[in-house]
Amino acid sequence: MDKLEYQAIEKLDASNYNSCCDDVRVIMLRKDCWGIVQGTETPYTEGATAKEVRDYRLRKSRAYSIIYLNTEKTHRLLISNTEDARQAWEELKQHFRPESRARAVALTDEFFSCRIQEGETIGLYAARLRQLVNQLKMPELLLWNV
Repeated sequence: MDKLEYQAIEKLDASNYNSCCDDVRVIMLRKDCWGIVQGTETPYTEGATAKEVRDYRLRKSRAYSIIYLNTEKTHRLLISNTEDARQAWEELKQHFRPESRARAVALTDEFFSCRIQEGETIGLYAARLRQLVNQLKMPELLLWNV
């Protein structure tokens, strides 16, 4: 794995969950292992060749490594009990992105108090708003479902 990839993005901590997830997702897409984390890629079948099995295992290990290495050392304890990338991703999600009414209210407040920053282009401002809207659209955060 390219060492520069892990230095290029800010490691996951309590303050940057959304941006770090986006960065890690892009790295995994590039390394062809995002489907493993999402659960959309099924493990190799019984009749798979040795190369297919080896490739799948390599990509599965790579996915976990990408997640682990892009997490601050203080938070690695959350995922150190597993080597499964999908499980590690979900553990971090549960820790940093609680699905509760309080989170929905906080996001709504953040949306309505969002202002364009000095020197920010309208495109970046619109992207920030879109990100908040997408978070608010998540089914687990819809206020009438909570």
